[in-house]
Amino acid sequence: MDKFLSVDELATAGNTTTRTVRLYIDKGLLAPMRIGRTYCFPENAKATLKDIKRAKRLGFSLDEIKAFHDDHNVAVIKVAIKRIEELINDGEDEVRQLRHRLAQRTDKEKAS
Repeated sequence: MDKFLSVDELATAGNTTTRTVRLYIDKGLLAPMRIGRTYCFPENAKATLKDIKRAKRLGFSLDEIKAFHDDHNVAVIKVAIKRIEELINDGEDEVRQLRHRLAQRTDKEKAS
């Protein structure tokens, strides 16, 4: 028999709050079943929640995340890839700048 998760159990498993899970339900990002007044999620909802959280960390809005899940449109996915690549490039630039500053400070300390 399949195991189903409550809102509380999904929130705990996803290291988030029940309020966040309910927001994702309201936005159509999570689609639980209802048994009476209780939401029930299949086990794979944990993976969906993880994907949503990852996309949020990368700076995508909930509407954009919903579009990824709804459309499965190649153009939407290409836009997402482009944005992630830009974030990676920006991060690499930041790392280079920090390494340069570190090298300058290290050189100053050696000269002292």
